[in-house]
Amino acid sequence: MNKVEFDLCDEKVTQEVWANLESTIGFLLPVTMKNHYKEFNGGQPIPSFVHDKKCLFPVNAFDSVGDMLENFKWNSVDSIPKGFKTKELLIFAYDPGSGSFAVSLRECDFGKIYFYVLELEAIIYAQWNSFDEFIHSFVEDKNE
Repeated sequence: MNKVEFDLCDEKVTQEVWANLESTIGFLLPVTMKNHYKEFNGGQPIPSFVHDKKCLFPVNAFDSVGDMLENFKWNSVDSIPKGFKTKELLIFAYDPGSGSFAVSLRECDFGKIYFYVLELEAIIYAQWNSFDEFIHSFVEDKNE
């Protein structure tokens, strides 16, 4: 994995802004996610592909903390995968289409990252055990 850089980021996240996010969602988020957002508040990743054990997935951009809060408030049962209730996923990034990358807030799999696409219903296509594993799965697209 190459080091991931980010372009077009928002202003740096302060401790107060991060605390507001965690207070709103009702959970302390994984430390690796917090550390990432202290360095890069949203933005476009370079390289821009992540992989699970089988496939490559494009990542268009990460949301800023402000956008994550808006997504969390907007999240409805029609836009999340089966097995999840509203407010059990926090979207933090998206692909060029209708796919979302989200961290689970459920007790049974807290901190796990899911990639799902909203088609007729939301379908999970990939997962990573942690934000750290997700960040370390960025690679260059071999077809470029």
